[in-house]
Amino acid sequence: MPGDTPFGDLPPSQGGDKIHTCTKKNGRRGTRLRELTVSRSADQRLPIQFDMQTGKALGDNSTKFTSYVALLGRSKSSILIDDWDHVPETVKNQIWLSVQV
Repeated sequence: MPGDTPFGDLPPSQGGDKIHTCTKKNGRRGTRLRELTVSRSADQRLPIQFDMQTGKALGDNSTKFTSYVALLGRSKSSILIDDWDHVPETVKNQIWLSVQV
């Protein structure tokens, strides 16, 4: 019967006679950098270049390196710490050792 469905009285250009399904939006998920951790476990190191004045990574692998260091920081430190200066030295040393391996 017309009017029984929420879109039944609307023309097709305004949503009438359409099948609506509820779909969940896929959000962003955390990265584990699987390809990088696999290459590291196989003792393959990516060449990283640094700008000596700023200390920032440069080159083709700079984004992978930055993502890896960020992953280590997120996984080894508490999310409740607001500032890097408040991260304990033992945690910073663990992250540094993981980068050097």
